[in-house]
Parts: sequence; C-alpha cells; structure tokens
Amino acid sequence: MNVHIIAPVLPPALNGIGDYTAQLAAEVAGSHKITLLTGLDQTPQQIPGVTIKNLFSVDDRPSIKHVAQYVIDECPDWVLLQYNPFAYGKWGLNLDLPAAMQKIKKASPKTKFALMVHEPFVPILDIKHAVMTTWQRWQLLRLGQLADLVFFSIDPWARKFRKWYPGKPLVHLPVSSNIPLVAGSRDAVRSQLGISPETLVLGYFGTFHNFRMPHWVRDAARHVAPSGENALILYVGPHTEAVTQSLGNFPTISEGRLSAEDVSLRLRAMDIYLAPFLDGVSTRRTSLISALQHGVPTVGTKGYHTDEMLSREDGKSLLLADVNDQQDFNKQVARLANDAALRETLSCNARTFFDDNFTWPRIASRMITSFESI
Repeated sequence: MNVHIIAPVLPPALNGIGDYTAQLAAEVAGSHKITLLTGLDQTPQQIPGVTIKNLFSVDDRPSIKHVAQYVIDECPDWVLLQYNPFAYGKWGLNLDLPAAMQKIKKASPKTKFALMVHEPFVPILDIKHAVMTTWQRWQLLRLGQLADLVFFSIDPWARKFRKWYPGKPLVHLPVSSNIPLVAGSRDAVRSQLGISPETLVLGYFGTFHNFRMPHWVRDAARHVAPSGENALILYVGPHTEAVTQSLGNFPTISEGRLSAEDVSLRLRAMDIYLAPFLDGVSTRRTSLISALQHGVPTVGTKGYHTDEMLSREDGKSLLLADVNDQQDFNKQVARLANDAALRETLSCNARTFFDDNFTWPRIASRMITSFESI
C-alpha cells in the first residue's frame, strides 16, 4: 500500500503530532510505501524506509496547493492528513486546506483521503475563541465531508461527530508513547538525582498549561506531605520556571528539556504520576500513555473527554477522581501513597494495559486495517 501522510512539523522539532507521525511512519514503513509531506522551514530527521518531501509553509496558507499537486502526480492509495487546525495557519485558519483536499479528490479519484483529528476546534471560552471556533468548525466539517475515513484520537470525539458525518466510517485511533522504554534501575536513577530511597516522588510530566491544573498537583502534594518532608515533586518538561512558581515552596526537582532516554529514566524514578486534566485523562495524552508504558502508578481525573476504555481501568491500571472533586483527587493520591501493594498492582496492570492497546504495532495495525476495510 502506498500512503502519503501530511504533517507540517516533524522531529527533531518538538511537536506531539510530528512525533506521532514519525513513529507511525517508521512502524509501517517495513511493509508499505510511506511518504511524509511536511513544511519547508525545517530539516527533519531521516526515517529508514520513509521518503520525506518539504512542500509547504504554515505561514503561507495557499502553499498547501503544492501538497495537492504532489499527491495528484504520485497517485498514492491513501493520503492521510494529521489535523490540528493551528498546525495549518495562524488562529487555526486555512480555507485553502479543504480546497486542496477537494482538488485531490477530483483529480485523483483512485486516491482515498483519511483525516486524523488530533484537535477538532477550540472551545468557546471567550469572544476571541467564539470567533476562532466558527471557521475551525467549518474547516473540520468540510474536511470530514471530503474524507473517506475519519480517525479520532479519543473515543468521545468519534461518538460526538457521528451526527456530523452520517454513514461515514469513524475510527478511534489513540496515541502511543513517544518515549523509548530505557532499561534502568529505579534506585540508581533516584541516587543520581539525589533522592533518598524513602522519599515519596510525585511525578508531573509534560507542558505547563492551565488545562493540566498545576494547583491540583501542588495541593495534592501538600495533602500527602504537609511539611514537605520525605516527599518531592519531580517535574519532567520544558517549563521549569512556570512550574516551579506554580508549585510554590514544595520540594521540587526540575531539569528543563531532556532527551527522550532521560525522560524514560525520570519516569522510572516516580512513585506516583499525577495527571489532573481539566477535560479528564484521555487517549490523546501522550504523557499519560508514557506513564502507563513505564508502569508508573497514576492518579488522574475523569472528565468529558475521558475514554470509556480508561474509565473501565479505574482501580485496575490507574485511579481516577471526578474532575469536579479535588478532595477526591487528594484522597486517591494519599491512598496510593500509603499503600505500596496497591502501587505495585497498578504498576503491573498499567504495563499490561499499555501493551494490549497502545504500542505502535497495535496502533499502526489498526490504521492499516481501517484502510483495507474501505
């Protein structure tokens, strides 16, 4: 099968969708012909067996037409658009994008079009967002109408948008971890970081954003260890200053940007991973999936974007608290902090849950199977 995948940014640039695309391409390149169509203003890392073409610029919205022409000339079996509205234009606006996909459909009818929705549109939080969401909703509607198949990174979206695309195949395709599983001793990593064996390490991993509710992390830490003795927060991510300010005077280790291998080692050092998301944990959160991959006992929130498959694992592979109940979140963190046996059970189950659902071979297989079913 010949597949072209459109993604404006690829590694080494720090971009979640870019990492997702590169990992997916690498996984299927051994059995299929894969070409990545990406932005002009970068020098992507080469991926064995994958062709990479720099064709367009996010700053020049009409340049997406060059992608359309390339696809028409090559006539692949499938073209897959990795979609977040902000990836294709300022304010998430690029009306040339649906036009380019429509041109492909008309000029190359043998090429089927798949849309992968990583983010549909901004919610209406204020007047600015209300304006932006208008064109972003239209873009998503039009792209989905043109698509032969639509993937969504979380199941709640796949169910929500069925009424937008009646009769069209909509498939839940979760993300995986973009962190390699590096062998290493928990005690050795903690020793390297100056963490004593008896210290309770609460993990916080990813970018700093209000949607990640950092005040819940701070309050949960103070609830478990009011004086901060024998406990600390290990933050793994690029926003050291913002996180340190948000967490106040609670003992914190934050090293800034790290290699993927070093991130893996830091995950091994954690006793509990704290994942309070304003919309709930979901299968589009690579930080959560990475914690499951590493078997880190996790306490997260259950909200309107939480997948049913994650809800079913509450008490088995992770612990969940209602997104509107901070006291319950604190209670679950304290429960886990005081129960080493429960931490061990969640750790083992989390690794199994990851292996059964979120490895790259499983995700790639689900994608290819979906292509073949059309």
